[in-house]
Amino acid sequence: MKGRLIKRWFTFFVLAALVVSMVFFIPIQAANKIELRYFTWDDATGVQFINQVVKNFTAKHPNIIVKVESASYGDYWQKLQTMVASQTAPDIFQINPDFLAVFAAKGALLDLNTFIAEDKTFSIQDFFPEIIKAHQIKEQLFVLPRDVAPSVLFYNETLFKEAGLKTPYEYFQEDQWNWDTFLQAAQKITKPEIQQYGVTFETMWHRALQWVWQNGGEAFDSVDNPTECLLNMKSSYEGYQFAADLINVYHVSPSPRLTKTQSSTELFMTGKVAMDINGAWMIPSYKTIKDFKWDIAPLPKGVRWGDVTGGSGPAIYKYSKHPKEAWEAVKALAGVEAQSLFAEAGYIVPTIKTVFYSQEFLYSDSLPKNKDCFLEVQKYAKIPILTDKYMEIDNIVQKQLDLVWLGEQTAKEAMDKVVPEINRILAQ
Repeated sequence: MKGRLIKRWFTFFVLAALVVSMVFFIPIQAANKIELRYFTWDDATGVQFINQVVKNFTAKHPNIIVKVESASYGDYWQKLQTMVASQTAPDIFQINPDFLAVFAAKGALLDLNTFIAEDKTFSIQDFFPEIIKAHQIKEQLFVLPRDVAPSVLFYNETLFKEAGLKTPYEYFQEDQWNWDTFLQAAQKITKPEIQQYGVTFETMWHRALQWVWQNGGEAFDSVDNPTECLLNMKSSYEGYQFAADLINVYHVSPSPRLTKTQSSTELFMTGKVAMDINGAWMIPSYKTIKDFKWDIAPLPKGVRWGDVTGGSGPAIYKYSKHPKEAWEAVKALAGVEAQSLFAEAGYIVPTIKTVFYSQEFLYSDSLPKNKDCFLEVQKYAKIPILTDKYMEIDNIVQKQLDLVWLGEQTAKEAMDKVVPEINRILAQ
């Protein structure tokens, strides 16, 4: 009898313990879940890739949930500034070199070097050193770069062959790809009567700096510690002027008035322009082209080679409540798996050496075929400037340069207005 009583009490306590554990364990388990927010300007396709990376990350880290938020590039920076100002910024957000110094000056970014020094599973040596440097300020690394963003020249091979011309890549291989052969090709292909043009190019001032550098000019006396704007030097403004003359003198490039209603992307994809100077991020869109053959080449050489680059990657908000978990997510968002996924689709130029030289990217059979161009431009491509005054400078230069593209003033007149204003800002 006594044994049965003890057995009953034992059973009771076991069941009670199970009930208590069910009541308390589930909330505790839920409470241990950490939610991180990641903010990006990637488009719908990019967000799909990110969600795949996040899904795989969560499978390995079931206690960490990453919520992906996105905005268009045009809206992104204002939204991010508002969130930083109100201290509601996401744990992780995408940053490029243009805005790196802006948000670093606001004290919004966490230096990743501390994590890197302590993380035995991670090596910064896996990344191209040039792109790492582009995301540093005084050796503090604030961004783990997922991609590098040089400009390349997309060309319609079909239009070149119909005009009896070598392709830009063939000219490049023969060391004949320069401003002269570029302009001659654009003139021969341009047919104004059917609105067919030789070239379109990026008109944002910082991306158009490629013309300045190709002409031997410079924008600033220093990239990471600028004290003087040099855009009023003859070699600098004449670079911008050559680009403007493509529109207003040679008429081989459409007016900005036309590209407001039909973008350069649309013009290239519909076969109405033979060359489009644009960022490597256009590759996924151009891969959908079925009506003609296309590929890429480096930008033409002026007195020297010149190209603008950038890149982007995840940064950690300095006031994130979960910095260690955010670091784990950052490694995934910019890691081998993520870069391989993006690179295979042609969505990015990867920053990790093994991914760059992989079958998924450099040796892939997919378009573009001439991916070795990315190796070439890496030798001389550079970022425009690292300064917390970037947004002010951007507004000043773009306002005046837009009038140059329209032919309403010369590049010299524009830069003579711009430089004193910028120098005053840099001196503050």
